[in-house]
Amino acid sequence: MIDKTLDLKPGTIKQSWKVKIPEATYWSPDNPHLYLAEVSVAYEGTVSDCWSTRFGMREFTIHNKKFCLNGKPIYLKATFFEGLYPVKLAYPDSREMAIREIRLAKEAGFNMIRPWRKPPPPVWLDLAEEMGVLTVGSLAVECMDFPVETPELPWRVENEVRQTILRDRNRACVVQWELFNELKRPVLKQLLHPMSMLARELDPTRMILDESGGWAQGANLYLPYESEPTKFNDVHHYPGPQINDEVYTKLLLTGIKSHDQMRAIGLKSRLPGRNVVPGLMTFFSELGYGSLPDLVDNNKRFAKVGNPIAPPTLYHRRLADGHKQALKESGFDRIYPNLKEFCLDQQQIHGAANKRMIEAVRCNRLVIGYCVHALTAGDWIMGAGLLDLFRNPKTYAYGGTKAANRPRIIAIRMHPRNVYSNQGTRIEITGVNELDEIKGILTMEIVSDDDGTVFTKKMNVTLASGITELLRERLDTKALEGAYTIRAQITADNGVLITDNKYGFDVFDEKRLAVPAERIAVLDPSHSLKPFLRQAGITFVEFSASTDHSLPVFVSRTEAKTPAQKDLFGKLKGFTKAGGTAVYLQGGGLKAPWARAAEASSLLPVRVRMKAAIGLWLGISHLVNDHPFFDGLPVNGMMGPVYENVWAQHTLLDVGGEPIVGAIGFDFSPDFELRKRHYYGPGDTWWGSDMAMAPVGSGRCILSQLRLVDNLGKDPVADKILFNMIEWTTTHRR
Repeated sequence: MIDKTLDLKPGTIKQSWKVKIPEATYWSPDNPHLYLAEVSVAYEGTVSDCWSTRFGMREFTIHNKKFCLNGKPIYLKATFFEGLYPVKLAYPDSREMAIREIRLAKEAGFNMIRPWRKPPPPVWLDLAEEMGVLTVGSLAVECMDFPVETPELPWRVENEVRQTILRDRNRACVVQWELFNELKRPVLKQLLHPMSMLARELDPTRMILDESGGWAQGANLYLPYESEPTKFNDVHHYPGPQINDEVYTKLLLTGIKSHDQMRAIGLKSRLPGRNVVPGLMTFFSELGYGSLPDLVDNNKRFAKVGNPIAPPTLYHRRLADGHKQALKESGFDRIYPNLKEFCLDQQQIHGAANKRMIEAVRCNRLVIGYCVHALTAGDWIMGAGLLDLFRNPKTYAYGGTKAANRPRIIAIRMHPRNVYSNQGTRIEITGVNELDEIKGILTMEIVSDDDGTVFTKKMNVTLASGITELLRERLDTKALEGAYTIRAQITADNGVLITDNKYGFDVFDEKRLAVPAERIAVLDPSHSLKPFLRQAGITFVEFSASTDHSLPVFVSRTEAKTPAQKDLFGKLKGFTKAGGTAVYLQGGGLKAPWARAAEASSLLPVRVRMKAAIGLWLGISHLVNDHPFFDGLPVNGMMGPVYENVWAQHTLLDVGGEPIVGAIGFDFSPDFELRKRHYYGPGDTWWGSDMAMAPVGSGRCILSQLRLVDNLGKDPVADKILFNMIEWTTTHRR
C-alpha cells in the first residue's frame, strides 16, 4: 500500500509512480493470476473519489524464432473468433454463454483466441483474463474491401487504432495488436507503417502485427519496445475437404521452400500463403475447413428463443430450406432424406480435414503456431465454426480439431494412401511433443475393415521435445486388397496411454482393377489420355467424322489449341446429336472466377456453367450415388478420403439429367459487390454436377469434373472409375 500527499490545485493534475511487487506471480493460460489495484483520493479522512482495476503481469515476445511467454517458448494454437451470437448478435447472449465458448476453446487445446472485425466487449475480455486465454487485440476497420473507400477512411482507421489500444492496453490477456488483414487497396497499404508507429507510441509493451496474411508486402511484427520490424511469414490457407499427399507436402514445406521451389518439385494448384520467404519463422494465422451446424436442432432453438426478425434466425432457416430444396432437386434426398444426417456427415468431413492439416502444420519445423478458422460460426463465415451459434460443439468438427491440438500427437502418413497392391506403400510416423521428453513403446497394427489384423509392430521410442521421426517403413501389400486402418499408439512402461492416432488406406489388386476388353474412341487434344490407355492395354481409335456411333468417345480435356482440334470438337457435337455417346473427362474446364459461376467451355454440346467447389472455410459436400461408374468404391454418401485425389474442385451448374456425383454448397455472400455496404447473412444454397449424364439430340454426353486424367496410373481410384465408365458406356449403347 502506498500513501502519497498531494497539493491539489484547481485544474488537471497528473501524477505517476512505480510500484514494486516482490516475487510477483506472472499471468499465463495455466495460471491466470490477476492483481487488484485500488486508488482513492481522500481529504481529512473523507474519500472523494476512488477507482479500481485488475491487472496481470506477463511478457510475450519472440526469442530464437519462437513465441515466448514469461521467458518460456509457447507454441500458439489459436482460433479465429468473430464474436457473433444468436440473439444479441454482437454481444454475448449471457455471461454463461461467453464462459462456455472460452471454456470449450481451452478444452479443445487452444491457448489463444483471435477476435476479428471488432474488439470484443469488456465483459468478454474480463472472462478471457480470468479463465486464461491469450487474446489478439483487433480493430473494427481492418479487412480487405471493408469499409468502402472514402476520403474519411484514413481518419477512421487512425481513430480505430487509437481508441482500441487506449481501451484495452491494460489487459493482461491482450498480447498483440493486429492492425490490418489481407490488404488490397493502396490507401490502406500506405497506412501500414504510420499506424504501426502510432500503435507503438500508444503501447510500447506489446507486439504489433501490421497485416495478417501479408498480402501487401509480407507480414511484419514489431516486438515490444522496438520500432524496427521483424519479418516473418503470416499464412492464410484453406486447402479444402481432402488433405491428400500433395496438400500435406505443401503444408510441410511452407516457409522452408519458396513457391517457385515448390512448383519445381511438382506441386501444383494453390500454394499456401503470399509473399512467403524461405527460412523465416512461419505462422498459419488462418487454417481450416467448414461444415453446417445441425440446422434441424438450431432452427428449433431459434424458434424457441431467437428473435424472429434478426439475421441469424432468418439465415439459419433459409439455409435449411435451401439445402432441403437442393437435395430434392438433385435427387440426393434419396441418400439424405434427413437434413440432420447431412449436416452431421458434413461435420465429419470438416473434422477429418482440420485434423489432417493441423498434423501436417505441426510437423513443419519452421511453423511456430496456427490459428484455426473458426471457433464459432455465423454471418459470412457460416460453416467455419467448431461450435454453432448456441455454443454447441459440432460433433467431429470439434472433436477432430481437439485431437490434433493435444500437446503430444503422432502423425501418420502413407505414400500413397490409395495403393496398387503390387507396388506397396511407405508408412511414416512422426511424433510432435510440446512437453518434456518422454520414453515409451510405439505399437502399430494394421487391421482390415472386418477387424482382422494383418500387421503388427512394437518398438521402444523416445518422444523428444519438438518433432521426432519415429518410423519410416515400406509396407508390402501384394497379399492385401480392400480397406485398412493403421492404428498407432505410444504407451508408457506402465501401460498408460501417452498419445494415439489412426489412419485409413485402401489397396487395389489386379482383379479389382481388371482392364476392360471393349474398344473406345478417343479425342485427346492434351495428349494426356492415350499414353495411359496404351500402357493399360485398352484398345482405342482416334475420333473422326467417320467414327462408328457404337463407340463411346472419351475426351481428355475440353480444349482446342489448333483450328483442327476445334473442328474435331464441332464434329463431336454432331456425332453426339446423331445418337453417339461422348464422355468429357474434364468437361467444363479447370478454372472459375472467385465466388461466382461462369460459362463452361463452348466446346461442350450443352450449355452449362461452372462454379468453384473447394469450399475454403465453407463446407461444400461432394456426394456420390450408387452407380456402375463407382462399382467397387464407397457410394451413397459424401466423398471421403478414398477420393482425395479425384474429387472435383469445380462443379457444373444447369446440367440436364440426374447427377451421378454432385456438389451442394452455399455462397458466403448474397452479392459479392453488395456486401461492401451491408450484410445480412450468407447467400443462396446451390447444387451442381461433378459428374452427370445429359441427353443431346438422339445421343448423350457424360460430363465429369472429377480429376481423373491427371491421376491415371498414379491413383488406382482414377483407374477404377475410368475402367468402369468404359465398361458401362460400351455395354449400354444408345
